[in-house]
Amino acid sequence: MPSNYSGGAIPPGVTQSENEFAVRGAGQNTWNPRVGLAWQVPRTDRVVLRAGYGVYHSRYTGTPVAQLLNNPPFAMGRFLIYEANAAATAAIPFPLDSVSLPSFPAYSPATALTTKTFDPNFRAPMMQDYSLGIQMQLPGEIVLDVGYSGARGLHLIRQRSINQAGIASSTNPIRGETTNTLANVSLRVPFQGWDPGNLVQFESAGASWYNALLVGLNRRVTHSLQAQISYTFSRNLTTDPLMSVGQVGGISSGDQNTPDLRYGPDFFVREHRFVANWHYQLPGPKGLTSLYGQLFGGWGLAGVATLQSGHKLLVLFNPNGRNVFGQGADRASLSGACKPGRYLMPGSIASNLNAYINANCFVEPAVFSADDPIALGFGDSGVGIFEGPGQDNFDLSLSKRFAFHRPRENSLLEFRAEFFNAFNHPQFCDPDIEITSLTFGRISCTSVAPRIIQFGLKFSF
Repeated sequence: MPSNYSGGAIPPGVTQSENEFAVRGAGQNTWNPRVGLAWQVPRTDRVVLRAGYGVYHSRYTGTPVAQLLNNPPFAMGRFLIYEANAAATAAIPFPLDSVSLPSFPAYSPATALTTKTFDPNFRAPMMQDYSLGIQMQLPGEIVLDVGYSGARGLHLIRQRSINQAGIASSTNPIRGETTNTLANVSLRVPFQGWDPGNLVQFESAGASWYNALLVGLNRRVTHSLQAQISYTFSRNLTTDPLMSVGQVGGISSGDQNTPDLRYGPDFFVREHRFVANWHYQLPGPKGLTSLYGQLFGGWGLAGVATLQSGHKLLVLFNPNGRNVFGQGADRASLSGACKPGRYLMPGSIASNLNAYINANCFVEPAVFSADDPIALGFGDSGVGIFEGPGQDNFDLSLSKRFAFHRPRENSLLEFRAEFFNAFNHPQFCDPDIEITSLTFGRISCTSVAPRIIQFGLKFSF
């Protein structure tokens, strides 16, 4: 409990912190240096070298984001299902038991409490960003950029179940247990009295490594043409998937105590990404006020093309219950029927919407031991072992400008017709990656809307 807790007596065994963080408060005072360099290569005005490095820390507000407001002693959650709520009626759906807060729920080794908590060593997440690049002026008003961009994440936030059951044996008994069954999971956990999968700790123990090659060509406006092309080849490896998505950090699936088994590409990265944009003013008469100029002058064509590979994915397995370690979120196992890298159905995406993933490549995790014929172990399939559908999208725009002398000499009326996903090419979202789902491997949505046409009119004066 934090030092400023004033809700009454604290039960035996509950520790009161020396500060208001309710954690040790390490790493609260931080330095965030940044340094940059731009160097023009001697004897030329066409080549510039640029570099930079910076350290960035993030503030983290745990109570509302991590929903610790729902934790005792300030709140109480009651879940009444099946027989426990058998007396429910439409008028009284739940028992009207009185609640007096603050309240610490009764604890015993036989209870199965669910709690979200912060690691006592929790500290602010930190990111180190660094880059090195060269910029070169080429003939034809073209600028070439080639660079490297990297980022190292430390103390990143993740959610981990800290009550994973251990493995007992005759040489290493746990509370007298020497076998490993679903029935004795609660006896093999580190903290008796808490649910083995729902004692969730928010930790700042995650890490990530981002590296990217950046290449760009930029053509300045010459002869009525402006264009830019960029290509990124990137990879982000992390100790926990979904590390960079949302405010609650990465989610640890599978073995909670062995981060090496879930190390791999993060889901949000598209390894290859190519983007090109251009604007071309079509040839025509310079004067737009004459009849000839009004008809044939002021036409423009613009577009954006985006081509990118798919997300790195995995196959999830959520058993109907718990495995021998007391965990419910895991990855599937490889069946051995498919060669590495051959986990998708052959053919086009459109022809495999109902079976994008080859289901024969994956099975549920194997039974852990002969102690219990239905107690499963952890899955052995890796993180990011195949990609979801990529994208190739084209947006186009056609414009026409009309010149007027009123209300001012340089007044312009511009009409635009814009075509998003101009070729109406279907682009699909990721498939269902839950092996126990009835729609496993199926693609059921699109990531880009069908062709959209919109018109715009703008008057400038």
